Amino acid sequence: MINQAKKEELDIHRVTGDSTEAEKTAYQHLQEIEQLALGAEIMFLNMGKLLYDARIGGEWLILHYESYREYIEALKLPMLNSYSWATRLSAIYEYLVKNMKLSNEVLSEIGVAKLTRLLPLARKGELTEAIVEAARVMSDLDLRETLGHNVGG
Repeated sequence: MINQAKKEELDIHRVTGDSTEAEKTAYQHLQEIEQLALGAEIMFLNMGKLLYDARIGGEWLILHYESYREYIEALKLPMLNSYSWATRLSAIYEYLVKNMKLSNEVLSEIGVAKLTRLLPLARKGELTEAIVEAARVMSDLDLRETLGHNVGG
């Protein structure tokens, strides 16, 4: 998402009324894209809960799939490596929502990509509020560096 200082600058510019039509359109598009991105994050978090429920409740067995993996692959999720993606979404729900009681608001602000980076710490019981807050405000690259991941040149 756009950083807060830049957003305030854009808001002030917009309020003063001296912006061009192109600037107004671009700003409107920026706001719409941010809203859609937030909606997508919430949708993925909700999907994670449903996937968790399906796994824990054995819904894949009830529907006569031979395995949970077969069930996931039959869903035809719109991302590559759908099984891996589905298990990450389910784990986000299990560890960050169910176990740690993080709100959807905080989770959607952090985003699924960064949440997956927090999962190893959450699984080990080492995820702190300070790290969650850092994930909320940091870029993905900065978070990876903070967590000690190799971020390359």
